Amino acid sequence: MVLDTSAFAQLGAMADVAKSMRDRVLVIDHHVSEDDLCDMWFKDTSAEATARIVYEIGLRLRVPFTEPIATPIYAGLSTDTGGFRFPSVSGESFWVAARLVDAGASPTDIYRELFEQDTLARLRLVGRTLAGASTSHDGRVIYSQVRLQDIKEVGAVSADTEDLINLTLAVKGTEAAAILIEQPDGRIKVSFRSRGPVDCSTLAGRFGGGGHKAAAGAILDGPFEAAHDRVTAALDEAWEARMG
Repeated sequence: MVLDTSAFAQLGAMADVAKSMRDRVLVIDHHVSEDDLCDMWFKDTSAEATARIVYEIGLRLRVPFTEPIATPIYAGLSTDTGGFRFPSVSGESFWVAARLVDAGASPTDIYRELFEQDTLARLRLVGRTLAGASTSHDGRVIYSQVRLQDIKEVGAVSADTEDLINLTLAVKGTEAAAILIEQPDGRIKVSFRSRGPVDCSTLAGRFGGGGHKAAAGAILDGPFEAAHDRVTAALDEAWEARMG
């Protein structure tokens, strides 16, 4: 069972496993882009979160929403909507969240477990990444990067790079962002974010990835500098097309 992606590129080492047993793979997802993962889809591109689809499946299967079930569904719903602040959120999103809280999910505990567990090394990596960020198009586009050497020098781990791109969106005036993160195997993970007309899903699709209009990603082959040039050129092109 594959949740919250329809792209082989985002499955890592599990991609080969999924390809070898395609007739036994089931996908639950809300992203627009997709690869030929399987013939069994539970997909709703209008859903604000994959967790919302899981919730609806639970209702139809008459699954009792106990605390151990409600907690991860609430966590998925809240994180996939950016803390209920993305445009995909509706009044019904909060109604579902309320049902999950009534079933035992604790927003306080979930937030603490998700967002208040940073190590000092992670915070140092955040500082280094933000210090090296650069902008273009009068500050409307922001770029950042993480090299393996950065992770090593601050004593961080690869997982500490998660959500770094969202921190760059806190810069006033930013409408589009990209981050390149060097992987141990030499490839480069790229993530895109957009607050306006720039379509991240289309951008990521140019590199074999996918996602949403507002958030998407892909994996590129190295070397790092060449990948950086390709990403910046693609985002610049998308921005100029938006201005046209």
